[in-house]
Amino acid sequence: MGLETVVGGCAVDLDLERHAGHARRPHRAAVPPLRSPRGVALLHHTCLSIASPAAKPLCLAPLTPRKKRKMVALVSRQGRQLQRYNNCGSRLIVGCIPYKLKQNGVEVLVVTSQKREDIMFPKGGWELDETMIQAACREAFEEAGVQGKVEDKLGEWRYKSKSHDKIHEAVMFPLNVTEELYYWPEKALRTRKWVNVAEVMAECKQSWMKEALDRLMERLSSSDLMEELVFSC
Repeated sequence: MGLETVVGGCAVDLDLERHAGHARRPHRAAVPPLRSPRGVALLHHTCLSIASPAAKPLCLAPLTPRKKRKMVALVSRQGRQLQRYNNCGSRLIVGCIPYKLKQNGVEVLVVTSQKREDIMFPKGGWELDETMIQAACREAFEEAGVQGKVEDKLGEWRYKSKSHDKIHEAVMFPLNVTEELYYWPEKALRTRKWVNVAEVMAECKQSWMKEALDRLMERLSSSDLMEELVFSC
């Protein structure tokens, strides 16, 4: 004769004869992922055994032992409800040139566009609820998965959008990269790679971005950072 008992609201079959003296392994019920106050699913998931009323969620190892990490939402902003425009109706764009100093010179981080394999620097619309610096940091995180120190702006440019045939007004900043993330919002949509300046000049189709890079190189060549790099070789 079979025997059933109810544990945690679920029926567990304990028919010992039918299972040759071995009770069926208790079911495990998945617990929904933990959520932040804004409803963003956190990275840690857990599973709760219903074999015992006193069972507790399993304790998973942290993603990075010995280090405290910030939890961030891996979702890019969508829509243009908060988009800023100038008096002529042009979109205001903010971008950055992520860079790092190497023993053999300067390397910059480029990303591919979503629709083509063209390389470019991270950029996007400047929105109403953020400063230019915040917008530059957000675009670097969303498109390239890097964080760092935003430095003084390189300048302002007007360019024609290839996809919408409209004029945009852009501001570019240097971003001295301090952290490169493994996961970022647009990882599945873009490819990122570190390249030297010559590669950007040869492959980038955005003339205004190459001009911004020229300005960055002029600034770095006259700074103490480049002098320290030369003497350390």
